[in-house]
Amino acid sequence: MNKHHCSETDCDLRTGCQRGELYPKDCQYYESSEDATTSKADYDSPIPWHGSVLGLADLQHVAARGRPHLIGLVGTHNSGKTTFLTSVYLKLFQGARIPDKRFSGSFSLSAWESLANNLRYPNETPAMFPRHTPNTEDRVPGLLHLAFRNSRNRLEDYLFTDAPGEWFSNWSTNRSAENAKGARWIAKFSDSILFFIDCEELAGENVGTTRNSITQLAQRLADEVEDKRVLIIWSKHDIQLDPIIHEQISTRLADYLPAAKHFNISVYEDDHLGIQTVAKELLGRLDFQGTRITIKVPIRADNPFFTFRSV
Repeated sequence: MNKHHCSETDCDLRTGCQRGELYPKDCQYYESSEDATTSKADYDSPIPWHGSVLGLADLQHVAARGRPHLIGLVGTHNSGKTTFLTSVYLKLFQGARIPDKRFSGSFSLSAWESLANNLRYPNETPAMFPRHTPNTEDRVPGLLHLAFRNSRNRLEDYLFTDAPGEWFSNWSTNRSAENAKGARWIAKFSDSILFFIDCEELAGENVGTTRNSITQLAQRLADEVEDKRVLIIWSKHDIQLDPIIHEQISTRLADYLPAAKHFNISVYEDDHLGIQTVAKELLGRLDFQGTRITIKVPIRADNPFFTFRSV
């Protein structure tokens, strides 16, 4: 196998040369050890992104054209966060539209496709779901990117966090837990929060434990998110809940997150209407002003060179 790396600690060859070289191998800090079975062109592509889940080093390519909107998905293990993201992508792929927005690409298209392959199945076969997001000690979650053009033809970039539910379980019980660094990052930097409630767990044998976990996480969110927009997502809503349990959870959520809106979603519902509604609520109302400004250069009458102004 080829081993490519850069001796500069702030450089990641997957996202392009930090020193400005079009081809990383032309950089003085580029290092490579090759064997006969690999191609010399592995890192010859001038494309500065890799298509996989984004990390902090990759955000330069998104932030270079304007501030992206970070959407944090919060919820315990198996609450449907990754499945929701995949379903939104598939609906866009199938032609669904966000009002006044046109899909305009993604820096993480390979990652989206990898997730989407789990939900592409013939109608007569049982549904398959994306694999659980692995529980790691990372400080920052994986980020999935979508870009749209608004009615003014300006680009709007959105980043969605894809984090393991174990992060949030640890964070809800201990804000400073070492294995909750990623959850703290999401709560701090997200512009909007999607808080997932797992109806399947609430309808199961561990309803008491699940109810307490939801309450703890809602309380932690209330302490951290301040005035950020929060959407509460009742996932797997095709599963019938005890009305008393639903009322108890809703009351507690109203105490901690009174301004949050509630949505019901299920991948089994006709045309995924709940998922589309959330996507339109989340993306349709945002109106990015863009970062372009008009620079006015004053006329300099004391210098003939600066006096000339072409029309």
